[in-house]
Amino acid sequence: MLRIMKTPLSALAMLVVAALPASWAPTAVAQEASETRPPDEVIKTAVSRVRDLIKENADTYREDSDAFYAMIDEEIVPYFDMPYIARLVLARHARSADKEQRRRFTEAFKNTLMRTYADAMLEYNEAVEAEFLPLRMEEGAEQVTVDTRLVVEDGENVPVGFVMHKVDSEWLIYDINVEGISLVTNFRAQFNQRIRENGLDALIERLEGGEISTETPGA
Repeated sequence: MLRIMKTPLSALAMLVVAALPASWAPTAVAQEASETRPPDEVIKTAVSRVRDLIKENADTYREDSDAFYAMIDEEIVPYFDMPYIARLVLARHARSADKEQRRRFTEAFKNTLMRTYADAMLEYNEAVEAEFLPLRMEEGAEQVTVDTRLVVEDGENVPVGFVMHKVDSEWLIYDINVEGISLVTNFRAQFNQRIRENGLDALIERLEGGEISTETPGA
């Protein structure tokens, strides 16, 4: 059974491996489209673009992980409000951290997330289908959840919600809920414990050194 939804962070992989209807074809690049398209179509654009790149360059990406990471950094990371996610995850520790600590944590956390799921993105690019539910958003809203249902190969439906807010007219993701479990809440608890025990600098150094996996809480 294909089961990679162990934690909310698995949804990061799902963002780029979820299948779109074959008839859906975006006509503008994501950065430009995000200013005019509704938030669900912003995500669809990202999914479609990355799926195409993986299909066209799968062999190259398997042989050159740095090229694959660079593609993810260029095509996926811009859809996430990483500085805001980092502040939410650090919670009260963000207030006591200096500018350099916040910068290092944000970068290290981002890199750890993306590299953790790089292999999954390649392996399951054709194995998951996604259904985008009707967008429910009030006029003038600055925050919304884009609800999807992911169908893995055993036919199981997994509800995934991409929580987005508007930043300078662009819709960015700042949390993901998988089966009711929040990405932010998950890692806030994990990292808060580590910071209490060893301090923020120690956590950052372990993230930078690749010593902490984001796939399993407490790893």
